[in-house]
Amino acid sequence: MRESEERYRAFVAQSNEGIWRFELEKPLSMTIDEHSQIEHIYQYGYLAECNLVMAQMYGFSEIDEIIGVRLGDLLPPSDPRNLDYLRAFIRSGYRLSDAESYELDRNGNPKYFANNLVGIIQDHYLIRAWGNQRDVSDRKQSEELLRRSEEMFSTLVEHAPFGVYFIDSDFRLRTINNGSRAFFSNISPLIGRDFAEILRK
Repeated sequence: MRESEERYRAFVAQSNEGIWRFELEKPLSMTIDEHSQIEHIYQYGYLAECNLVMAQMYGFSEIDEIIGVRLGDLLPPSDPRNLDYLRAFIRSGYRLSDAESYELDRNGNPKYFANNLVGIIQDHYLIRAWGNQRDVSDRKQSEELLRRSEEMFSTLVEHAPFGVYFIDSDFRLRTINNGSRAFFSNISPLIGRDFAEILRK
């Protein structure tokens, strides 16, 4: 038993992913409705165990600094994406793989994690959950910047005072703004059509 515990401790300490255990101060009945289950998890859930990697993901330098933190302090219930995350956990039988959570570090900065977690059930009650997580904040922030750039570019193109259109590598028309539509008004359909064919019209 002692040897097994030592192997477990070594694995947790050496992992490059955050490993954690959340406990419920009061076991959760699986028979109550979904909304009540989420409220219960937020009311009674707290971080009971983790490795140093997990603590550092939230800006802590020591494990002891984060142990005991309430679930809601890390996973704010004000973000509807986190409610969806917990709904998915409940609906999947208290088990999730590669599920994204939207959390806050100790300074209130947004963090994005990809999680694998499993709930421990005893006599139809959820008593705790084990999980591991990867920090995907950089990727999510890059995706958001790209989305905003594409959105801004599309807006600029659509409202440009002159005609703008884009042709793909197959020489097909992919995008056209209002300034160009009058020029091609006699051609339909337009998007996806071979541009050489359009010019012959």
